[in-house]
Amino acid sequence: MSIMELKTILLVGNEATGAELGKTVLTRHGYQVIHVKSGEEAVSTVQTAPGIDLILMDIEPGEGIDGSEAAQIILSKNDIPIIFLLSKSDPEITAKAEGIRSYGFIMKNSGEAAVIASIKSGYSLFQTIKNERKNFEEALREKEERYKTIVSLSNSGAWEYNPVSGHISCSPEYYKILGLDPAEYKTHNDHDFHRVWVDHIHPDDRENALKTISDFHNNGSKGIYENYLRMHHKNGSWIWIWSRGRALKDKNDNLTDLIFGLHIDITKLKLSEKMILQNNKELTALNIELSTINNMIKAVNKELITINNRLEESEEHYRTLFENTGSGIIVIEEDSTISLANQFFADICGYSREDIENKKKLAEMIFKEDYNSILKEQLLMRENPDKAKFSHEIRFKNKNNELLYLLFFISLIPGTRQCIVSTIDITDHKNAEASLKTAEEKYRNLFMNSQVGIFLTEIDSGLLLEANDRFAQQYGFKDREDILRQPNYMKNFYVRQAVRDKMISFMKRWGEIKKYEVQFKQRDGSLLWIRYSASLNTDKGWITGVTEDITDLKKSESEKNIIYHELLANEKKYRLLFENSPLGLLHFNNKGIITDCNSAFESMTELTWNDLVGYDMLKSANHGIRSAVTKALKGSPATYNGTYHFKTSSSLNLLSMQMETIYDENKKIIGGLGILEDITDKR
Repeated sequence: MSIMELKTILLVGNEATGAELGKTVLTRHGYQVIHVKSGEEAVSTVQTAPGIDLILMDIEPGEGIDGSEAAQIILSKNDIPIIFLLSKSDPEITAKAEGIRSYGFIMKNSGEAAVIASIKSGYSLFQTIKNERKNFEEALREKEERYKTIVSLSNSGAWEYNPVSGHISCSPEYYKILGLDPAEYKTHNDHDFHRVWVDHIHPDDRENALKTISDFHNNGSKGIYENYLRMHHKNGSWIWIWSRGRALKDKNDNLTDLIFGLHIDITKLKLSEKMILQNNKELTALNIELSTINNMIKAVNKELITINNRLEESEEHYRTLFENTGSGIIVIEEDSTISLANQFFADICGYSREDIENKKKLAEMIFKEDYNSILKEQLLMRENPDKAKFSHEIRFKNKNNELLYLLFFISLIPGTRQCIVSTIDITDHKNAEASLKTAEEKYRNLFMNSQVGIFLTEIDSGLLLEANDRFAQQYGFKDREDILRQPNYMKNFYVRQAVRDKMISFMKRWGEIKKYEVQFKQRDGSLLWIRYSASLNTDKGWITGVTEDITDLKKSESEKNIIYHELLANEKKYRLLFENSPLGLLHFNNKGIITDCNSAFESMTELTWNDLVGYDMLKSANHGIRSAVTKALKGSPATYNGTYHFKTSSSLNLLSMQMETIYDENKKIIGGLGILEDITDKR
């Protein structure tokens, strides 16, 4: 409404006030005047008489409430400009109007021109503030709508949670990730935390999820809240969620109790790479240019400052979303120019955001065939969105010319030719896939070429599920394919079924069995001996193990057993001769140390068995004995003749000791035999 559209003025004051202004000045200038005599009448008239454009309020109208009280009541429910009328310039009177939104003061004895100018000036100021307020509100709505669009297209669901009140509010995308209809849930203020969030968390993850967000809040809500958890999808499956957030700040940059965050569906990445995650980085704030709101704020009152603060909080709200999605986000133009990028994407590329925005084209950064595939799907998005593919694995070269693999999620921005792209670096995942394939091939070769049998069977039925060639050949089959061609049950290969039952009972108790020797039947019915080691996997219902054909070893052991008993009999004969020989006999090893002697040797030397066994003859003080032992250990028999002084005799006796070499079955020297004879009487 222009100043010329000011038509109706409510004049509040006594008869003198009405006479001075209503019947003279105001009516002469074409204004319609409604004159009331008290503050109470003014309040009542505003409620019942529509179309009042301005109020001239005598600050002391007469009996009843004064002008300042009447103004406060009117302004609490109406947006009408008020100009106060003063009889005199008295600080005590003007103090009554402090804190009341007014548009000036007019002295009752002012000239006509001054009165009309004050009315027009006050009304013009009112209209200016009203228009500015409208512009700010429109700017606020536009800014909020822009950020809501970015969030809704970034493949993530937003949430706000207040741990103090327990209230949570979630975006429609939050529910869609879980396959839920947002209309089934409230989306504002009084959400139940357990119904919306906790009840959907996997039982194994629930305790840690609650502890993580509780610890974040209890520690002052500093930094970034982050957690990985599984949540229940409406279709019955469990999906992996990357949950991130941080506390919002108030206008004084202090952290509040309100935590804002995102839920990102990383199920596909989780299933393929077993939780390959990116290191979390503190992202720098996104500097999105605002209009000249701050300059406009200086020209208006406290009400406009409040509106500006709301705008800044909204910007912080959505800027946090844009920077903390946990993935790179870019906006690309129709010619593939990247017009907007967050810091996460810049970190992936190795460029600064200044080097990317409006300078780099996506077509120059990815492989040509990958870009052509994206263009094809973009066209399909516009023509038939239901059939379009929104995710792409692409090959990407960073600033250092390193090859990266990225997962792109592409969406069109409605009403524009632009696209928004969310990116996740899956290079580690792709490399892990290649390594896994190499390792799988390696272990497949080990499995198939192993010289021991390897098998996998069902516990209860004994059905053979997997085997290598060596296992198949042990049981008379050509190879793995031959034994697995038709169902084969291992219990049919046991000579005695009770043995298998006993082995399974043992494994159920101890978990495994090692080197158990069992007799089996081959395909043609012939018998073989198997050394069997296996373990039980009760969760899977499997037995896994290895087998070794020891049939020949068993035959060899039987033959060795016969030889052993023959040797044992010979040893008894040798021991009988050794102990009853009239000659002194001793045995020494390949190091010249005495290991045994007979009683005749003890008698001749007047030493005990304990004195002799363990004695090193190569360290003997007698050179002749050392020389004879040395020759025997080199394969040459030798004899020592010399005197010996007995403890019970004062004379010297003459002894002769012949040293013979002892060999093992491989002709290796293992020691020697000493034969001692007293030849004192023969000299």
